[in-house]
Amino acid sequence: MRKLVRHTAAVFFILIAVQSGQRAHAQQEDQPVLHGYQKAPQPISDILNARPTPLVQVSPDGKWLLAADRLPYPPVSDLAQPMLRLAGLRINPATNGRHHPPRFTALRLYYTESKEQAVVPVPRNAYLSLPEWSQDSQHFAFTNTTAQGIELWIGQIGTYTTSAVPKIRLSAVLSEPLQ
Repeated sequence: MRKLVRHTAAVFFILIAVQSGQRAHAQQEDQPVLHGYQKAPQPISDILNARPTPLVQVSPDGKWLLAADRLPYPPVSDLAQPMLRLAGLRINPATNGRHHPPRFTALRLYYTESKEQAVVPVPRNAYLSLPEWSQDSQHFAFTNTTAQGIELWIGQIGTYTTSAVPKIRLSAVLSEPLQ
């Protein structure tokens, strides 16, 4: 009698295990199999791919706004640049500056007393720093990082022109390259 109860109980548990396995298998067949890279749903993807808000600098006299467009994600080529590590600093030996500093790609000027605005001409494939205003609000300066180093550029209000200062390379290792 005891053997019969044990065998019946064992068969009962085996049947339960088989049924639950079949149910789990049936549920898996209803759901698609997910392999490889998964993309985020559309609203999240739109947020991640949206243009970043530009940084804005106000001129000392308050008459001009200088908007700098940021690069949302760094290209792999920037991250793959050589890097020296020294006392917590990450230095790019090719440019004599920081490894992967913030990158701005375009500049725009807005006059606050009217609707006047202008796109500031910048070098092709620009890797710009945030511009700094002169005290008279007639000029602004920024840097452009190239494979040969960090160039100094000057922009002028009124003519909306920019030009590189020839034969000048800046060091941006320990502090801001221009002030």
